[in-house]
Amino acid sequence: MIRSMGPLQDAYEDVARRLEAEHTARRIWSADASLWTQDPSAADEVRDRLGWLHLPETGAGILGEVEQVVRRLRKDGFTQAILLGMGGSSLAPDVLRRTLASPGGMRFHVLDSTDPAVVAREAQASIAEKTLVIVSSKSGTTAEPLACLDLLWYQQEQILPMAPANITRSDQHRAQKIQSSCDNVQCWPPRDRMHPDIPVVPKK
Repeated sequence: MIRSMGPLQDAYEDVARRLEAEHTARRIWSADASLWTQDPSAADEVRDRLGWLHLPETGAGILGEVEQVVRRLRKDGFTQAILLGMGGSSLAPDVLRRTLASPGGMRFHVLDSTDPAVVAREAQASIAEKTLVIVSSKSGTTAEPLACLDLLWYQQEQILPMAPANITRSDQHRAQKIQSSCDNVQCWPPRDRMHPDIPVVPKK
């Protein structure tokens, strides 16, 4: 049953009829890129971004790997995680954080703001406990999360100078990064400063 949308009702019904006439739902499920673009060079990217449609099936296949990573992080003493991202890179993790949080799990924060007070609060929280920092960026070059990572990384280096005589292997893993690899983007930080169980996600 469709509730009344007031003055928008007629426009809503027009759009709904058009979407039905154009078989929009079926075309989304078949990864029909023409819904969004007529440019053949952009079609592959559109189809790639529709991968979320099949996550219930494909995600089940990596649950064991995810659980292994979680066990290793707990063994290494991590007590919380901060995800740095903007837009779609942070919205989905934030929804999952709000809906699937476990009382016995690692505390999970999402930093998707450049407000100085918010950034300062999260930076202070990362000092207080052993923190996993996750940079979520499809391109690997999004300015806002990389700026936050620079701040957190600098902050940790003041506390734990990155010198072999002053730091243990476990301490080196306090700051982490996950990013999609692109042909024109170098992996940063270097892999020897990343947690060994968290790979860079390869570009499809």
